[in-house]
Amino acid sequence: MKKDVIISIKGLQQMDDPETDEVTLTTEGRFYRRSGSYYLTYEESAVTGFEHTRTMVKISRDGVSVTRAGKYPSMIMFEPQKRHMCMYSTAYGDIM
Repeated sequence: MKKDVIISIKGLQQMDDPETDEVTLTTEGRFYRRSGSYYLTYEESAVTGFEHTRTMVKISRDGVSVTRAGKYPSMIMFEPQKRHMCMYSTAYGDIM
């Protein structure tokens, strides 16, 4: 069963200086469970710089993956004790 939810994502950004900026995104999305994994989906907005992009966060026993589809497609995986090479697309170019 899919549920409409309010999603709040808090992140920290740090550049060359030691100061850290806190960024919070609050948006509407959907939450559901399928095949033992939990999913969170939402549409990015111009505020994030990823307009026309849908983001899906999958939380499973093995780890977490973030997949973006649309204008800025990318996939990032996080698993305990594993290192992954991922492509992260932005308006300024791709980051490996």
